[in-house]
Amino acid sequence: MFDFLICLTHTTYLCKLKENLIFLRTSLDRLKNRREFVKRRIDDAESNPTEPMKHTHVVDGWLQRVEALEHEVDEILQEATQKINAGSNGLIGCCFCNCPKNCWSGYKFGNLVVKKLKFLEEISSEGDFNVVVERSQPATIKEMSHNQVVGMAPMLDEIWRLVTKEDQVKIIGLYGMGGVGKTTLLKKLNNEFLKRSHEFDLVVWVVVSKDLNLKKVQKDIGDSLGLSWTGETNLDRRANDIFSVLSKKKFVLLLDDIWQRVDLHSIGIPNLDINDNAEAKSKVVFTTRSEVVCELIEADKKIRVECLNWDEAWIFFQKKAGQEALNCHPEVLKLAEVVAKECRGLPLALITVGRSMASKKTLQEWKHTVTVLKKSTSEFPGMGDEVFSILRFSYDNLQSDKMKSCFLYCSLYPEDYSIKKEELIDYWITEGFLYEVDDIDEARNEGHDVIGCLKAACLLENGVDIEAEVKMHDVVRDLAIWVACDYGTKKGKFLVQTGNKPKLDEWEKAERISLTLNNVDDFFRLMPMLRVLNLSRSIIREIPISITSLFELQYLNLSKTDLSVVPSELKNLVKLKYLDLSITRRLKKITPGVMASLSELQVLDLNDSYFRDWEVEGGPCLSELECLKHLNDLRIKINVVTVVQRVDDQLGDRGGKDYFAHNLETLKLHRLRKLKIVWEKVLPHQFYSTNLQYVYITVCHALKDLTWLVYAQGLKTLSVNISDGLEEVILDGFVPVDQNLNTFSRLKTLVLKNLPNLKSICKHPLGFYSLESITVLKCPQLKKLPFDTNSAKNNTLRWIKGEAEWWESLDWEDESIKSTFVCYYRDMYK
Repeated sequence: MFDFLICLTHTTYLCKLKENLIFLRTSLDRLKNRREFVKRRIDDAESNPTEPMKHTHVVDGWLQRVEALEHEVDEILQEATQKINAGSNGLIGCCFCNCPKNCWSGYKFGNLVVKKLKFLEEISSEGDFNVVVERSQPATIKEMSHNQVVGMAPMLDEIWRLVTKEDQVKIIGLYGMGGVGKTTLLKKLNNEFLKRSHEFDLVVWVVVSKDLNLKKVQKDIGDSLGLSWTGETNLDRRANDIFSVLSKKKFVLLLDDIWQRVDLHSIGIPNLDINDNAEAKSKVVFTTRSEVVCELIEADKKIRVECLNWDEAWIFFQKKAGQEALNCHPEVLKLAEVVAKECRGLPLALITVGRSMASKKTLQEWKHTVTVLKKSTSEFPGMGDEVFSILRFSYDNLQSDKMKSCFLYCSLYPEDYSIKKEELIDYWITEGFLYEVDDIDEARNEGHDVIGCLKAACLLENGVDIEAEVKMHDVVRDLAIWVACDYGTKKGKFLVQTGNKPKLDEWEKAERISLTLNNVDDFFRLMPMLRVLNLSRSIIREIPISITSLFELQYLNLSKTDLSVVPSELKNLVKLKYLDLSITRRLKKITPGVMASLSELQVLDLNDSYFRDWEVEGGPCLSELECLKHLNDLRIKINVVTVVQRVDDQLGDRGGKDYFAHNLETLKLHRLRKLKIVWEKVLPHQFYSTNLQYVYITVCHALKDLTWLVYAQGLKTLSVNISDGLEEVILDGFVPVDQNLNTFSRLKTLVLKNLPNLKSICKHPLGFYSLESITVLKCPQLKKLPFDTNSAKNNTLRWIKGEAEWWESLDWEDESIKSTFVCYYRDMYK
């Protein structure tokens, strides 16, 4: 019975086989037609540039199944054709043959045809789509390739914390000099979203670049969001489309290389401060070379990306140079350290120099490289094209030619040199870079503004003394020399030499010369138009007579030299405006009459010079200074205390009574053992001074108190050392006439050392609104600090240093005051 039933089923499949094959081919053609119709619908929808679409996953799966089924049916039809052409041995000729084998083969083939017919009908019916496309959704995060730089992990972790954990931080600005690795850091942050868990829906990367093009920025954002527009679509329409997508998502927008303010709202970025919406947790992180840009974009957090420290830089350089080059000779490793140090931790320079050195396989090549880098970094292969060309964008982006000239001027200082701000500004004033105004103070204010702008652009950085000095990163200094010397400027070419005598042709072409730590000779007569000459730290003991032929000279810096005499020939420099003789420890004589002859002199600096014999037989008279009608900055030392009054009398008519004291910025009283200063409790209001900022008192045993300092409203530093007679800083019961006077309200640093009789700083508590540090050493009778719970309430205080025994012996008004300040104490000897 079983065999009979099978034969009946076989008979059905075999009898209908030819008919089913015809149906199979017809059904396949219909399915192909439906597939082409669906594809046309997809093409029409996806070709719309304003509405980016792609076919749905359902349609995509259907098309794949159609393609697979088409291939299978084609194979069946080909096999059927072959069997039909085989005649009596084919399927048709053996419909009821008694051959079990042929019957069974015919059944299976007929069954397969019927199944494929059924599949064709089912898939064809599935192809009747109402919707064939959906809005295109780009990848939420795209991995970025980047250079591998060591030492970034801690900063990357901090940025990640700010982005993912600190809800109140919406916008983060990463700033730093060109080539320091800001873009690399931002790319690393982008890739972290592929590695770490987070709650953001998408991360968008956009390069802004120096020439801001808002349409390009919008296009790049649009590409990441699956948006596209025609070229005629205006900014507002684009912004609305971007806003409509981002306002429904938690996003991170990464903007690389910003040079100016970018209005995020005009681009289409939603307000990040809105509460209870998705975008409230969204973040923007950007890179820039300017701290000012961080302020303009209103960054909630600014992070300066610094150069690598030496250990990190050395590891990085070795990776780029490769062990084969570094191990080519036993002496190469030491030379490699010299080469790496010339890069001063700047990743871009380390990459450029390291890669170049990878091909240097001999000791001689490495020695030559050291020579080239020491002489002129710009001559090293790749530095000009790959490093300076990038850094130069920061120079080109400075606001004015004046600021560019001021920047280039900093290259006249030695490598890694802390430049005094006031000295630098004096240079600029003498050169005429700053506005020529009658008020020299305003010119100096402008100078400080320029310094601030250059620091914000990461072209200058803090010096050793953060308040008073700046410095240039050595690679930035090399850039400045490259621009000034190789390319020249409208202001003239510079000649910067350290340790080596310049060539004659270089000497003759130069308009600005810096000869630091050099022996100088008789070349000056070749440059009659020279206006600025810096011989600071030069190994000279007398002024070369040829200098006196520089009739156009306006600035002469002879500081830190072994000069012993200022000769009478210096009278010839009648256009001299600035004469720096500071820190001339061997200077014993200034020829009488010289100073009176320098009628254009504005600045005379004899600070920390050995010479102080004013009004002494054989020396110059202070009356010479009366002839200097343009003198507005005088820094001198005197031996005789009574001369102070004469200085005040002779300069007083410049700006009214007490001019000299009123305009003093730094006061140093040293080894004046018999000096006494007595002040009336009531002083004229015009004496109140905001200019006196730094007071240093050493070995002045006759001083009993320093009460007069209550009138120095701008005082920042007070340091008193080895003054046995000092008992009080501010006398008990002294009340200034101006009750609104806040004593020591701007004081940042207070140092009291070796004062055996000091009993009190002040009997009543002081505000100390700016105080950062107190140091007390060997002041055994000082048992109380002028603090209450309101003192130092601005949280500026960093530490109080002193001996442990002294700290434990202090008396406090109550325990709450002590508990407030105990956390700031640091043991002097630990």
